[in-house]
Amino acid sequence: MKTQLLVLVLSLSSFFGNKAWSQPAADNMVTQGRIFLTQRNITNANDYFASAVAISTNHQNANALQAITRILAVVYQAPAQNFLTRLGVSSPGRDIYQWTAGFPVGDKLQTMGSAGTSGAEFAPFWRTNILKEITNALGNLSRITNSSFLINLASNETTLAAVDVDYGDILMLQAGLHFMEYWSYTLILQNLDAQLSALRSLFADGRFDVQQMLMDYPQLLTFTSTNDLAKARTAFANFSDRYQQASDFLRQRPPGTTRLFNFVDNNSTGEPRFRQTVVDLKASLNSAIVLTDFTNFTFFAGSQFSGQHSFRSFLPRFAGPNMALGTLPDPTFGGVLVGRSRDEVEGFILEETDFGKHIPTVAAMDDLQRPVGAQPFRFTIRAKPGKGYVVQSSTNLTQWQDAGAFVAVDRAVDFTEGANNSTGRVFYRIVDRGSVPPPTNDYFTNRVTLTGSPVQALGYNVGASFFTESGEPGLSNGRSVWYSWTAPASGTFTVKVATSGFNFAAGVYTGSAVNSLSTVVTTYGWDAQFTATAGQIYHIKVESGFSFFGGPATGGFKLSINQI
Repeated sequence: MKTQLLVLVLSLSSFFGNKAWSQPAADNMVTQGRIFLTQRNITNANDYFASAVAISTNHQNANALQAITRILAVVYQAPAQNFLTRLGVSSPGRDIYQWTAGFPVGDKLQTMGSAGTSGAEFAPFWRTNILKEITNALGNLSRITNSSFLINLASNETTLAAVDVDYGDILMLQAGLHFMEYWSYTLILQNLDAQLSALRSLFADGRFDVQQMLMDYPQLLTFTSTNDLAKARTAFANFSDRYQQASDFLRQRPPGTTRLFNFVDNNSTGEPRFRQTVVDLKASLNSAIVLTDFTNFTFFAGSQFSGQHSFRSFLPRFAGPNMALGTLPDPTFGGVLVGRSRDEVEGFILEETDFGKHIPTVAAMDDLQRPVGAQPFRFTIRAKPGKGYVVQSSTNLTQWQDAGAFVAVDRAVDFTEGANNSTGRVFYRIVDRGSVPPPTNDYFTNRVTLTGSPVQALGYNVGASFFTESGEPGLSNGRSVWYSWTAPASGTFTVKVATSGFNFAAGVYTGSAVNSLSTVVTTYGWDAQFTATAGQIYHIKVESGFSFFGGPATGGFKLSINQI
């Protein structure tokens, strides 16, 4: 009956073409649609708003409400329901007002993807259903041209709280939809052809084997086509334009005005900086520019739309589910980001945030330097600062022995194996045991000998004993390790300690026994200077210092001695 009524109304409107009559008819359709909103019936609400627009094309409220509900209603349509079923999403609970349907995780992975379901289905589904509605919603919103537009939505319509939507909100919604449009074109251009049923086997104990997935699907995340790159570029430019217009409108609202989108403080630095960055990024579509508020970053967004660089070309190496540190192939991401080192970009990606914690890593080696004669091997290890690793060596890949251990201070650690004098073939590997063995220089009698100037040594005090040696000079009663250094010349020297994040104390002493040392200089978290005499032996103690703010009590450090 409802469908027949809609057809009758639309037919009468088309037949008479009476504009005076169509406006109240459209108003009635909007009213009925809003009643369905209070009943949490998005599908029927969207039908009535669509009918109102069909009767009166430029009806402001009808276009606003149809734009919102048409995207929300997609989930109830048959294509979306079928797609969710093929993905293995449980059918009960697919209600946007109270979503309880679960995606296949853990022991439910056997339901992920029915037979023959491929990730390649995502692109056509998204293009035909989601992207189409995003485009249509933008068409609805583009018809709202009255800067005095205002619609009041009651709490029983939003199911949250009453809200007033004005023209600035419409502009902000357009900006958001243009950004979704940009990402939609970007994603559907990628090759996602991987059988979901086959991917189940790549999950083990909740860890996704990225290495195996990339081996099984060599074309995954390469371009299937570059035909829509121009559309993605236009969508990004439109996002920038609409955001600027929305920002102008929102900042001109009278004080105390509350709408759908609100700036907490119109005079705060956050939004103006974001706005300027958006402006800069649009400008970078044409040429590389330095960001106004982030002068360390140079962007050339236009490179993204050249069609020369697929997502796969930016992937680092993986060992199982773990990202191999230091293997990001292109820190510029195809020339989009200029002027940042690989270690800096990886550091940003792997920040300890809710996102970064879910990216497991494994250390990697590079820059191996072959020794001459009996000189030790030297190489660079890409590691995670604050994390401990053990380096092992072998001559036959069967028997391995510990060659050293360290707690990383930087992302690039220069490692030298001092114990190996072999001139034959030697293999190395990095082992993450979750802990490192106690330091060999825990006690004064086992101090590590340093020579020359400048001199640099890697060390750690993880697992070292507390202040226990009888007569040991106290600094902060932390965990300490010892070094000895013979001054190669007389003069002023600086002792510097760079740590992996813990507070430290350090002291320089002379003497021959731990209970009879004379203090030369001590420091708590700063560089220390002292006057050295050529040939004199100085003992250096590094230990964890007291922290007012908590934090790690131990870790790795880099000890440097330099003459001024």
